[in-house]
Amino acid sequence: MSYIHVGKRTYVDKKSIDAIEKLVDDLAVSAELGRNYGADMTFIPTVATDLADSQERVIALFDNCRRAGWKIGRGPYNQTAGQKFAEHLFGRRSEDKADIVALMCLDQFPLTKQEHWGALNDLAEKLRREGKTYVNGSRDVEVTLAVNKNNSERRIIHEMVHTFAGGTDQFRTEQTLPGNPHPAYARFGESTSGLYLLNRNGPFYPQLQAEVEKNEAIFKGPGFAIEYMTAILAGAQKQVSRGYVYAVINPFYSQVSEEEEREKTLKWIGAQAKLLDETPVGLRIAAEVSGAHTFPEIEVLKEVFDGRLVDEVVKTMRESMSKSVTHYKYSGSDLLDK
Repeated sequence: MSYIHVGKRTYVDKKSIDAIEKLVDDLAVSAELGRNYGADMTFIPTVATDLADSQERVIALFDNCRRAGWKIGRGPYNQTAGQKFAEHLFGRRSEDKADIVALMCLDQFPLTKQEHWGALNDLAEKLRREGKTYVNGSRDVEVTLAVNKNNSERRIIHEMVHTFAGGTDQFRTEQTLPGNPHPAYARFGESTSGLYLLNRNGPFYPQLQAEVEKNEAIFKGPGFAIEYMTAILAGAQKQVSRGYVYAVINPFYSQVSEEEEREKTLKWIGAQAKLLDETPVGLRIAAEVSGAHTFPEIEVLKEVFDGRLVDEVVKTMRESMSKSVTHYKYSGSDLLDK
């Protein structure tokens, strides 16, 4: 019986396919090492429409991944990243017997060395031992989430709001691997790195699964709202185990001006916040961004980030979450316990 089912998720388009093809040899090495841990491995691509005229190349990529020891995930042509997240972590095929299911970005979390698998397996064992439901693998490198530095900081601030909403005590962890994580993640914790483990035997797993199913609308479009919701819910229920994994700095396959990227980044942050406004975590995020506190908890982020960036991101989120912010302002923190 498999002890862990590992999925590697990626987006394949004309800009990235060259790099992804070069990773097939790494997938073969990963599969060989993974067998030592009783792992099943699934390659989970989303193929962009701009490759419609390159189907032979896409099919060849899939065939090479199968020969490397990886199954191919379902629906590679028409599913969003959120749908991949929901299906892999909360769906289940009859032949899948693993109690721990893991999902990670293809090009950000290597599994080509024994130490990589060792760190991943340590998290799986910790999840079982502690009887918790959710693990986010904290990255041992300083993360970049956008091409330009300030826009990357805006994205990280956005993620930090979610970490505060779920509880920094749930996500902050001692650094167990050599490396240089982003100062904010090192100080407050990281809740949505792109590498997740779920314990199907965890006490909160059925409820998380039910919430994901009830909130299908938030993962049908682009973005990671379903990941943010899952992390915040797990944190609120104190169902999080913690630890570090090996990572590499995010690759970017195209360039963009800082101002153009800024506009896209803020629009994206607003869209994700609007989606979460309709979910069970809306009030928890509103508690952080509503401005209802004399000294909001997230003000400490200004000790790590440029305060103007923090204010800009918080304002964008607040204006995009009118329902939850209004409800929180008038009803108060008692709602968070209901």
